[in-house]
This record gives sequence, C-alpha cells and structure tokens, in this order.
Amino acid sequence: NVSAAVDTVELKESERHCKLYTGLLQPRTAPDFWQHFSVNSKTIASLPGVFSHGKLDEGSALLLDDLNANPVSGKKVLDAGCGAGVLTVHLMSANRVVTAVDISATALAACRQTLTDNDGQAEIIASDLLDNVTGRFHAIISNPPFHAGMARDLSLARRLIDQSRAHLVGDGELRLVANRNLPYHDWLSDAFQQVTIQQETARFRIWRARQPR
Repeated sequence: NVSAAVDTVELKESERHCKLYTGLLQPRTAPDFWQHFSVNSKTIASLPGVFSHGKLDEGSALLLDDLNANPVSGKKVLDAGCGAGVLTVHLMSANRVVTAVDISATALAACRQTLTDNDGQAEIIASDLLDNVTGRFHAIISNPPFHAGMARDLSLARRLIDQSRAHLVGDGELRLVANRNLPYHDWLSDAFQQVTIQQETARFRIWRARQPR
C-alpha cells in the first residue's frame, strides 16, 4: 500500500502492464537499531552487523579475563578489529592510550558510541587490519576474524600476525584469542621470539607473543 508511506499519490502513466506513480514521501522517524549491554560495569553500544551484536562473545570474555589477570605493559595499545569497542573501553579504563581500528564503518560507529557512553576517548581509524595504521605500540590486542562471510578464512589472522611486527616496539606483545583448533602456534613462532598460551578452555586459547623478530 503505497499511500501508507507517501502523500499525494498520482498515477501518471499506464501502459504494457506497467504503471508509473508519483508522490511525496511522508516524514518518518528512523527506527532505533541500537542495542546496549553491560560488560564489567561498562555500557557497550552495538548495531546490527557488528560482531556478536548485542552480547559479549565467549572469546572476548576470556580475553578480558586474561587482560584483568595479566595487564599489558606499556601505555600505547592497539585494538585490532575493535567491533563494538568491548576491548577498547576496557583498555581505556585501564589508563592505556588506545587506538581502535576496524574495516567496518558500522563497527567504528558502535565503538565511538561505546566510548561516548562511558566518557572515554580513543583514536578510531578505518583500516583493513593494520593497512592504515602508523607508529608503534607496546601491545596489540585482538579477537581476529577467521571467516570471510560463511567461509573459513585464516588469511586474515595470518596477515594480522605478520603486520603486527612492524607496529610493535622491540619488547612489544601481540595478544590474541582464537579457537584452540586453529594453527596459530607456528605462525606466531615465525614472527615472535616468545610465544605462550595464557589461558585456554575447551574452545578457546589466549595467545601471547612477545619480541617481534
């Protein structure tokens, strides 16, 4: 029913089983797609299309636990693939100078809103992994994707590991959460001098790689 959303509907032409209408769109209130949830007393703002929309995923929860138990050393931290900003706002609240990057404009909007809702600040950069990142950091933190659409794609995580070396200080660290069946050990060992498993569950592992080669 066109008239439900359009005023002054007029039939202009009708020929060969087709009709041409004109009309004026009625002003409408945009739907509110935001969802908000709480993580460790922080309000997280999420939008459809952002990873783990509207809830904290199991991998990020484990990574947060590890960051609480074993805080990163150094001040400058990069959140690679920031999503809705769960890790970004945690690191910010731990008095780190945070840069947050994501390829998704929707994720960056959600991360920006999460920071606003928690009176936080961070540099936010649109970037395909670390392609647009400059400078070096004491730590890079990530829950990296391992799917492109529905297909499993480990090239994204491998690129992140390779790119991290150019953006860490000499004793810097890369800390990742990943499904425990993924082959991260060899890739991390090729790129870093020290590689350890911080924590693990039946599904996930926290990898900590230090001193890039």
